[in-house]
Amino acid sequence: MTETYKAYLPYDFIITFYENNTGFLNDNQLKILMYHELKHIGIGERGLKINPHDIEDFSDILDKYGLDWNNFGKELPDILGGD
Repeated sequence: MTETYKAYLPYDFIITFYENNTGFLNDNQLKILMYHELKHIGIGERGLKINPHDIEDFSDILDKYGLDWNNFGKELPDILGGD
């Protein structure tokens, strides 16, 4: 977040999803997308930082949900379901 935003907002990060980019995703895909975005938040030597992708996604997401987890109509488990 830029210094300008930090002066007005009490947050370290803001995650924004745009309906044009996510409107076709089902609930479970949206949860994995949020998980993906949260994985960008890390802790470095000087505090919070933004982690880059370890590949063009995060390897643990691809291992669990496949390369096509965000394809239209893809059936996925509920990652917040408690299993």
